[in-house]
Amino acid sequence: MKNAKICLFALSGAEFVAALVLFFVFTIHGKMNVGEGGEALGWIMAVSMTPLLALFVLRCMFLSKKTKPETKMKLAPVYAVLNQLHMPIGAVTLGLLCIHFAMVFDVHDPSYLHFITGYVLIGLLFALAIIGIIAHTNKTPARKYLTLCHQIDVALLIVAFIVHLILK
Repeated sequence: MKNAKICLFALSGAEFVAALVLFFVFTIHGKMNVGEGGEALGWIMAVSMTPLLALFVLRCMFLSKKTKPETKMKLAPVYAVLNQLHMPIGAVTLGLLCIHFAMVFDVHDPSYLHFITGYVLIGLLFALAIIGIIAHTNKTPARKYLTLCHQIDVALLIVAFIVHLILK
């Protein structure tokens, strides 16, 4: 499990570097005409968030008094793996977001409504990561409020994503 975490964090670091290079190269030389490639990367990023949301669903199932103990026992290994890989997968998702942004950003028309919803998504996703990191490192009773803020941010992120798709 430790090797998987290290590999995912290394991958996210490489993604951040690639995004930074792409952004500066294509901002200086004009819009990158990637079309469907940038869009496909956006969908890959959205799919990479699926295990992160699955962890929330599993956690709700574990905390529910209606869930049978047999079901909890069957889901426990999956829950343990998702819980361990939550931060590394989140880091990979942030890296994919940065590459997606670098690929589709248009320096000549940054006010296009679809881009504005994208900027909102970027802000929400980075806020989500920051709140998550603070909640992870905070071992005080305030942690439950940070976790609640993290979950509210996820709900806002889902709504903003749907609006982003509608305004395409």
